[in-house]
Amino acid sequence: MMINAIITGTTGMVGEGVLHECLAHPGVERILLLSRRRALEVPDIVALAQRQ
Repeated sequence: MMINAIITGTTGMVGEGVLHECLAHPGVERILLLSRRRALEVPDIVALAQRQ
């Protein structure tokens, strides 16, 4: 079974660590990031931004 993950706060220390673990896990198919700032520069991440 493939895993879809939603991670909030990916610019913080814990959220970034969770993101790294998800990227390294072979069972994670899709990751949705919810963050106020831009997350890591990873080629497979598509950033959707909304101006405040």
